[in-house]
Amino acid sequence: MTNNSPAASLGAMKAATLKQAGSFCSGQGKTMQVTKESDTPRSFGQFPQTTLHFTCVM
Repeated sequence: MTNNSPAASLGAMKAATLKQAGSFCSGQGKTMQVTKESDTPRSFGQFPQTTLHFTCVM
């Protein structure tokens, strides 16, 4: 997930991403299990980003 707003917060983006993934899995009657995650903080010319790889398990 990338947020191009001037006030983008990496923490808020990460929380929203985890919530979205959790909702996706709960919609299938399963729970989310994170398999890999990576974050890119804000820096000059770079917007903050978070990447989440997950699987839905019983």
